[in-house]
Amino acid sequence: MLKYEFGLLKTITPLEIANKMLEQAVDIYNNERQHRSLKMQTPSFAHSHQLHTYLSYKKTIQAEQSRNVDKP
Repeated sequence: MLKYEFGLLKTITPLEIANKMLEQAVDIYNNERQHRSLKMQTPSFAHSHQLHTYLSYKKTIQAEQSRNVDKP
């Protein structure tokens, strides 16, 4: 996801510039970008306040798959 949103798909040289771009992308992702799975909070805020419940999509997918198996 980071590579698409922040243009990190290409090989970036020199290495110092690549590292700086990656640091900026991770900082934005964790401190500015709101996440739907965290009820529109940033990961940094959610981690420091621990007010959210973790959402699991695995159970939903497994339930859907079992319903499809049961169908003739």
